[in-house]
Amino acid sequence: EVNENPFPKRLNLSDKSEGSPSSVTGNGVEEDYTSDDYYDDANRPKGSETDTRTSQEILDERINNLEPEEIGRVRQAIQRRKEDDKAVRAANARLLKAKIELEKAQKKMEEARKCVEEATERANANIEKDADDLLLEPTPWNNYYKQLKIFYDREGHSNFKRTITEADVVGMTEDQAKELKTLSWWTCRQRKFKRRGELEQYKILLLNRLNFNWDPHAGPGPEKWLKNYQHLKDFKAKYGHVKVPLKYAENKLGSWLKTQITQYRNAKEGRQPCLSEERIRLLEEIGVCWG
Repeated sequence: EVNENPFPKRLNLSDKSEGSPSSVTGNGVEEDYTSDDYYDDANRPKGSETDTRTSQEILDERINNLEPEEIGRVRQAIQRRKEDDKAVRAANARLLKAKIELEKAQKKMEEARKCVEEATERANANIEKDADDLLLEPTPWNNYYKQLKIFYDREGHSNFKRTITEADVVGMTEDQAKELKTLSWWTCRQRKFKRRGELEQYKILLLNRLNFNWDPHAGPGPEKWLKNYQHLKDFKAKYGHVKVPLKYAENKLGSWLKTQITQYRNAKEGRQPCLSEERIRLLEEIGVCWG
């Protein structure tokens, strides 16, 4: 017959036999034994050496002595606990593996970043030296650039309207009109390529030498804008207000003012093209309403 409690939970203070573990603390309080005090190396309760069953077998027998309903609940709970323990161990193993792989990937990322920085630094160092030599290569890009440089040396600027109309070439020869339209088209493409990150650094350097404007959305140059602004002031002096009709033909002032209102709204919404703060202030000083 199996002894349900083969060892005492507390030591009898009168037990003074040799080898008995002390169960009294320094302040005289009696303590419980730990499980290590009661199980031998075979995981059997001490004192039950004659019982050859394992602890699991003893546990199974005790479970079988429960009520049928309780037996099922206990065994299901034990099975769930085993499955949950197994799942947690597997998840922890995957997490540990992922951490190791992440550390390796981060190390490779840092090494790659350093390689990019070093390569970029070397490339930038060679730009100034190689730009003029690369310009000698007989490529379409170099041919267009040389045309732009000729125009820049002659006219003093390298900026063009996005769209050239017939009104823009009135009084020009056929060759002059063709030059203007060609350079307008080509310079617009260079801005687009740069925004996409597709324009080589030496080309950017060469264009910068011609004071190339990479962001023409700020609007027309100050001289042209101020000329239209003066037309608006003259309109106010004549009519007492700045509500210019859209169809007002003189100096295309109605169309120009509509553009300023659109660019004002763009500025407030963070879009391009937009008015600068200075131009907004000047227009408001003479009574322009943005509604």
